Amino acid sequence: MPVARPRGRPAGERVRVACRTRRVAGTVLLSTRRLPPSTRSEFVSDLGGNLRAAREAAGLSLSALAGRMHFSKSLLGLLETGKRTVAPEHVRAYAKALDVPVEQLHDAGPPDAMDDHDGRWSARAAPLDAEYVECLRARTRTLIDLEIQFGGDQPAAIARGLFRSVHRTIGSAPRAPGVERELVAAAAELGELTGWLLYDAGEHALVRTANHEALHLSRLAGDTSMELLTLQNMSMHAVDRERPAESLGIARMVLDTARLSPRLEALFRIREARALAQLGDGSGAERAFRHARSLYLDGLRDDDPEWTWWINDHELAWHEAMIRADTADRGAAIDTLATSIASIPGREARRRYNDMANLLKLQALAAAWVDVQATITSIAPCVDEVRSTRTDITVLAALDTLGAADAPPVVREAARHLGNVVAGAGSGMPAG
Repeated sequence: MPVARPRGRPAGERVRVACRTRRVAGTVLLSTRRLPPSTRSEFVSDLGGNLRAAREAAGLSLSALAGRMHFSKSLLGLLETGKRTVAPEHVRAYAKALDVPVEQLHDAGPPDAMDDHDGRWSARAAPLDAEYVECLRARTRTLIDLEIQFGGDQPAAIARGLFRSVHRTIGSAPRAPGVERELVAAAAELGELTGWLLYDAGEHALVRTANHEALHLSRLAGDTSMELLTLQNMSMHAVDRERPAESLGIARMVLDTARLSPRLEALFRIREARALAQLGDGSGAERAFRHARSLYLDGLRDDDPEWTWWINDHELAWHEAMIRADTADRGAAIDTLATSIASIPGREARRRYNDMANLLKLQALAAAWVDVQATITSIAPCVDEVRSTRTDITVLAALDTLGAADAPPVVREAARHLGNVVAGAGSGMPAG
């Protein structure tokens, strides 16, 4: 969920987000026709699905993409829905229009693609049943809880391997009657979580693959809730990678094509505001964020997805601070973020570390030396306890700023010590 997204649920709460197979009231599937039953049982992404996922990741409608190619909108629709065979020239045209490698469009596997196993399932094996589905959900809950408290690095490695295994299993194993959609929905939630964890672990090249596969699975399951969560992840990740036009396209595609509850619309308006701020449209970002806050104050509805619990005061404060920073209002960004950090629950260690790292970066840029020294003192224990490569990199960037600034000797010494702590904790480097 967001640059500082708290991913977990309250301890002990039973999570049933991904197992919802009915349509979520207040939302509609985004311009997606229901796939025929024969297609729903195919769990290796077909090429048409890959083309569609790549188009939507770029924030383009069928009409907009057709305008970049010599193929008609209707033909593109047939290709993406599997009603026409995708030929090599179609793939090349998509790759050129979307500025992505041809190989990416062919890659249907989850992070790392498929491994060397041939995917065959023994005919004597017991079918996948409700117990398997619940076990998968329980493991997902465990990963969420680990991320909240300890950061995404270690859970990302576990999720990556588990998602690869689950993807292979559901693509080849028989299943008990009545579990089909529950099974795919649980896999979609694991895929969405895997994308988030890889993001926190700094594995950016794998994030897009995981998100595309989660999007595909959520649509096979008819799980609109998880589809929306994955799309907002994609918009979030694009902003983080400084691709604001892509982020804006995804956010506005959802806003233009879905009927959203106030809380869900607030989330996508926040994504819109963040993208506009990075694009240099300060007034547009301000309007979008004011709209988001107003929608947020309308409160939750009974039919909102369970995962919307994390769209809270902390989340809004974080994004407001980032928007202020991107629009050169650094003082307001620092004040907003510092106030929010003071009330983060102690259990949300990863969120606290991430927010303090960004606060330190802003304070360093503002040459607020007294505040910098206080934040360094506060953040050091988090470095030892939380493993989040994404956040480590933010800390190191702040320390680089301090190293190049005319900071007082006591601050430079504190920064040197913190750098040693980060290095000693095994800080990773960006993977993409």
